[in-house]
Amino acid sequence: MPEPEIETRELLCELTETELLQRGDQMADAELRVQQLKLKRGKVSDEIKREQIVRYELASVIDTGKEARDVECVWMPDYAHSVFRLMRRDTGEIVETRVMSAADRQMGMLDDDGEVDERVQRPARKHLDDEPEQVSARSGSKRFDS
Repeated sequence: MPEPEIETRELLCELTETELLQRGDQMADAELRVQQLKLKRGKVSDEIKREQIVRYELASVIDTGKEARDVECVWMPDYAHSVFRLMRRDTGEIVETRVMSAADRQMGMLDDDGEVDERVQRPARKHLDDEPEQVSARSGSKRFDS
C-alpha cells in the first residue's frame, strides 16, 4: 500500500486560556502602535503643509524678485503739508504718510529748547478788535473785513 500524502493547511483551532491572554496583549500592543502611527501621520501632514507654504513663499519671491525684510525707517515731519512721511533710510522712498494731529503741528512751532520758534511766530494784533487781514485769491490785493 502506498504511503498517504501529507498536507499541511491553516485551519481554525480552539485557543487555550493562556493563548487567549497572549492574543489580548498582542492586540493592545497593536492598538498602541496604530495610535502612535496616527500621531506621526498627523505630524508628517503638518510638516508637509509647512513645507508647502515655504515652497509657495519662495516661488513668489523668485517670481517678483522681491522679499519682505526689516528696514530702518524714520518719520519725517512735513509741517507745510501737515503730514508725517515714513521714509526708508536705505533708499529714501516714502512708504507711508499720515496726517499730523493738532499737537503734532504745535510741536513744529517749538525750537530745541521747547520755546516758540521765532521763524513761525505770527505778529500779534495791536488791538483785540482789529480784523485780520485777508488776501483776495483773484487780485492778490489786501482787504480788511468791516
